[in-house]
Amino acid sequence: MKSIKQGISVILTALLIFSFVSCSDRKPEETTADTTTEAQTTADPAPENSLLLFDGESFLYKMIRPEKTSDVTLRAFTSLRNALSTLAGGTNVKLSDDFIKNESEIGEREIAIGRTNRPITASLTSKMGAMASYEISVSDRGIAICGTSDSQTEQGVRYFIDTYLKENIVKVGDKMYIRCGSYSSEKTMPSFGQYLSYCKENGKEMSFTSEEYMQVPPIKDHTIMQGGCIDADGKYAYFLFQKNNVSSIAKYDFAKKELVSTNYKIGTDHSNDACFNPKLNAVVVVHNAPNYKLISMFDADTLERKGAPIHFTENIYSIAYNEATDRYIVGISGDYNFAVLDSDFNIVSRFTGAKTGYTRQGVNADSEYIYFVQSTGTTQYIVVYKWDGTHVGTLPLNGIKYEVEHAFHIGTQLYISCYRGGGKGGVTYKINLNIE
Repeated sequence: MKSIKQGISVILTALLIFSFVSCSDRKPEETTADTTTEAQTTADPAPENSLLLFDGESFLYKMIRPEKTSDVTLRAFTSLRNALSTLAGGTNVKLSDDFIKNESEIGEREIAIGRTNRPITASLTSKMGAMASYEISVSDRGIAICGTSDSQTEQGVRYFIDTYLKENIVKVGDKMYIRCGSYSSEKTMPSFGQYLSYCKENGKEMSFTSEEYMQVPPIKDHTIMQGGCIDADGKYAYFLFQKNNVSSIAKYDFAKKELVSTNYKIGTDHSNDACFNPKLNAVVVVHNAPNYKLISMFDADTLERKGAPIHFTENIYSIAYNEATDRYIVGISGDYNFAVLDSDFNIVSRFTGAKTGYTRQGVNADSEYIYFVQSTGTTQYIVVYKWDGTHVGTLPLNGIKYEVEHAFHIGTQLYISCYRGGGKGGVTYKINLNIE
């Protein structure tokens, strides 16, 4: 009799083990639309293959981010915190960074955003290469969202909020669950700065080539190319030319490489650099010599001046604008230092630049990186920083034989423009990344 009871006990134990389903990294099953909008009855069991996020008014997970993080990652972190709090009717969401004294402090219920020191983050980054992408994982190990760069992490968080949460939240009474699963984004070309950072972090040598994209002829007797920029859509490019510190501006259809219009003698002196501000629909021009403190704006459609010149507080030689941050970058004359400005041209922060000894020219910026172009006359260089002032690297622009003047980008594609010399106008090069 005793052996029969033991046999029955073994069989029941096996059945219980077989029926237990735990979270895994497999993709979530498709669900009907009403699972995210209507609560199931309290009599319903907890959904299979899911994590319990909210229990009544309590959020059971803690959000963590890297101890040292960028404004981009912090913005993504905050947006997810707000989305989760709103999802649960204003419930407080616990926040922290990833600093720990020992591994025993790592909790099982964590939502890791960005490149944290947590094992669940490492399991995502191990899948990544040089191509831009992000990974999402919801499993019994926790929740993690991480990209190959800060901007990719932000895109991952945006996808998680806009798509994953909406499709995979299940309410059971006063409890809220999220279905387990994973998501890998499409891999796309990284920016110049992202690829440089990847190579630095992985001990690889960065490789890229340049190819001539278009030649830009002079505007009448103004033959020397100076500043330039492109609009937010990458449709129209703007090039400035000068002679004896008297300048003109030309507008081109960049894809067709066709001249659209010009404005001759616009009163911006040397016109050393320019940027495009889509919020103002304006081309913003730094005068430089001899009026080093002046900044002028021109309507991007008509090329007509917009208001009187702005008198900045310091001498500057270059300018860039990034819409995502709503900030300008300016190069401070007389040295390699630079400053971040708000949209009203007030200095927000200052940074000490790398003293390369090269001639300082224009600057360009995306949401993560700042690119100064410099020249020795015979060799051209690009000097890359992060927005926090960190110097990422200085690289020669091999294959570009003319003096570099300015840089701009369309998406992640970088372009460099140069003065051809001899009164021939300018030329724009396309920078191609050689990714393994």
